Amino acid sequence: MKIGLRTVKTGIAVALSLMMVQILQLESVIFVSIAALIGMQPTVSDSWKVGGNRILGTVVGTLFGLLMALLLPGNFLLAGLGVVVLILLMNQLKIPEGITISCVVFISIFMNTQNDILPYALSRLTDTFMGIGIALMVNYFIFPPKYDRRAMSEMRKDMTRILTCQNRILGMLLKQEQVLLTEVDAQIDDILEELNESKKLAEMQEKEEKLNVYGQILCKEINLVLRITTDMYQHLKNLYGLLENGLAPHTLQPVEPELLALYEKLKREETLLREGSRQRGETLKELMEDIASLKRRVKSDNISRQLGAEEIIQLMVMVYNIGEIITKMEMITSQHNA
Repeated sequence: MKIGLRTVKTGIAVALSLMMVQILQLESVIFVSIAALIGMQPTVSDSWKVGGNRILGTVVGTLFGLLMALLLPGNFLLAGLGVVVLILLMNQLKIPEGITISCVVFISIFMNTQNDILPYALSRLTDTFMGIGIALMVNYFIFPPKYDRRAMSEMRKDMTRILTCQNRILGMLLKQEQVLLTEVDAQIDDILEELNESKKLAEMQEKEEKLNVYGQILCKEINLVLRITTDMYQHLKNLYGLLENGLAPHTLQPVEPELLALYEKLKREETLLREGSRQRGETLKELMEDIASLKRRVKSDNISRQLGAEEIIQLMVMVYNIGEIITKMEMITSQHNA
């Protein structure tokens, strides 16, 4: 079982919070710990947002609890009515995320009949500020979340998955691979899920960049690679459409030798990509030249005499989408090497 950094940092934040409770000889252990737990979020920007909502909720709950306690402290009917009013108030203030903590603080103050109300209420505010502050510092200074490199790494993996699936589809069209259509369909669905995960990582890094948090790759670059990878996926879907709908047996015959040679080079590129070889840039350029030559061949009069209009369109769609995937791979590779 893998333990994530956020889990470790949450434990550190709680431990530091409890240490501060002992050093300052505070009475409330629970509220400080809860604040530290809630304040530890996947990103520093989320910690700021959640922490701010919790602080606002605590302030509102404290003030409302003090007000209600002056009327009739400890009354269970007023406690229920107060919760209803507090929920409406928090929604009106557009702080729905702070509803739960505001109600908890309100009830703790309102139902407190054994201690002085004002010092007790101030203690709840202090607990919250302390727990949130510790969580923020831990999240920022100890193994800070860096989603820029993770996002780029995942998108390059997506690129590899797209190339692998493209080669499988081309191999099936050329009768070089025997794979069930359902397997390819599942593979494409998996790629889409991975792309969505990459998008989430990019969105997280965008939040961090707004706060000038850690990160060496600009969101502009990350979003560009994300758009290119998403375009590659759409071209892959177009290729899959040809496979799903089927091609006439004679459609590929006029250019079958060229397609088989292209297929072998694409498989070699797939291997180089998985190995992280530096030869890939040269191979991609060679592939782009081969595809450009194949496009000219498909458009030639010789092919038009052998195939009908529909077959030529299908052939052009196949070559065009393969070419676009390779071109966009070269764009990502150039972006990485720049």
